[in-house]
Amino acid sequence: MPVQVTAHHPKVFWGYVLMEQSQASSKLIDPKLKGLAELRVATLVGCPF
Repeated sequence: MPVQVTAHHPKVFWGYVLMEQSQASSKLIDPKLKGLAELRVATLVGCPF
């Protein structure tokens, strides 16, 4: 849903896309730890995704 909302504003959308890509391609943190952090944050904010 965030992509659908930001897609209405091209500058915000591309900023969002670049942020997501840079976080996904980062090699500083183990991928398993990234996954755990994403799950924890989603749980804390009540994200259904």
